Amino acid sequence: MDRNVNLLRAIQVTALILAIKILFSKLLLEEETKRAATYPVPDQNSQKIQKPQNLPLKTTPKVKKPSDAIEIILEPLKPQKSDSQIRTENAEKIRFENYTEKSYQYSSHYGIGAPMQIIQNPTILSDIKGLESAKTINLPDRKFPTLVGAISANHLIEMKGHLPSYIEFLTSPELKKYFDPITEIYIWNIDSDINFSKTIEETMQPLFEEHGITIKVPFFNTTEYPEHVANLHSYAWKVLINTKMLADFGTLWWFDASIKPRKERFEDFAKTVYEQIYEDNECFIFTAPSALHGQGWGTCHTMLDYLPTDEEIWYDTPKERPNSRKVDLPTITQQVDRANTMEQATSMMQFATKRNTECITEIFLPMYYCALNRQCIAPYHGYLKCGEAHIEKTANDCRSACHRFDQSLANVVVNNFYKFNKRKYTMRGILLEKGRVGKLEMKGWAHTSDVLYVARTGK
Repeated sequence: MDRNVNLLRAIQVTALILAIKILFSKLLLEEETKRAATYPVPDQNSQKIQKPQNLPLKTTPKVKKPSDAIEIILEPLKPQKSDSQIRTENAEKIRFENYTEKSYQYSSHYGIGAPMQIIQNPTILSDIKGLESAKTINLPDRKFPTLVGAISANHLIEMKGHLPSYIEFLTSPELKKYFDPITEIYIWNIDSDINFSKTIEETMQPLFEEHGITIKVPFFNTTEYPEHVANLHSYAWKVLINTKMLADFGTLWWFDASIKPRKERFEDFAKTVYEQIYEDNECFIFTAPSALHGQGWGTCHTMLDYLPTDEEIWYDTPKERPNSRKVDLPTITQQVDRANTMEQATSMMQFATKRNTECITEIFLPMYYCALNRQCIAPYHGYLKCGEAHIEKTANDCRSACHRFDQSLANVVVNNFYKFNKRKYTMRGILLEKGRVGKLEMKGWAHTSDVLYVARTGK
């Protein structure tokens, strides 16, 4: 009897265990089925893995109970940036901050102190980075400086009248002896009308077509710069355009609408420019005739608050006036060696390449920062038209007969760099040093050794 009871109990326990196993297997099967629905399934035709439709790709585990049971929380998929995108964005942010800080410190070092909000302007940062990158330009041998000019509508006819003399010089055997053929000239549109660019191109291009020279006409957008730049009489635009072109080409020849090369001086002009770039590794040449008045006479003293100079030389103002018959004009040697006469910014050769990286840090960056600051480039009470009465009238600030804006700026910065040695950075001085000047006597503002005329249409 006990034996039968024990056997019955054993059968019951076995049956219970078997039932539990069956139930547990059923639960496992259901769980596996659910999980399979969330995994990719093979496509029978292509045998490629396909993603299940209408299922989110991102899940976040969330602890629900102490037993570590996990609930799947579905969230919308957010676009993910690649590691390279993140690195690029971070690097650009760092570069922006570094250039902003570096630019501010640099401009402050020169006393210019351009406001931080100006330096943070993307266009200005691009100009500065571009100019600094010119330090790496390896200038090809025999490349003539890129010709750069700028006009508004009121100077169109004047420039057109002088361009034939440029064609003659640029295609001359004298130039080809030292340089490769010129293929393009840049004439910037500084007029408020962007459509004037087309007028410039249609007017100038036919003159150069047969010589294989292309006229390019960029539009200068003043809205990208401080407000005073839009006033063309501040002449800040001239410095800013030069900066852009130096960043692109490393060397340039800036010419105003009133400039004409002199045919009888083509050889000395081309040879001297070649030597200054490729042999002497210089930064700057004032190529137009010098003025016969002093730099202090034609520069508002306020500019010197930003860019100090040797005022003993600066204010040693000569008394000669170019149109006066009542004074004895100096010889060209005296005029060059006196060092304080103002050089004209109507024509300038500028070089900013790896041949001499000091050119950028000591000349072109200070000029650029000054152009961004109204009180530096165009101070209050700085009169464009010269008059002796202005000296007393502006005794509290300018103390000058007039102010020559970009010309005053170029004179003070380049003088400082060359320590007023005009035999290194003026065409007259260089020609004199190299023995390429004939008669030394001066009978007026111009001299027979000058390589350029500063003229009006038809003269």
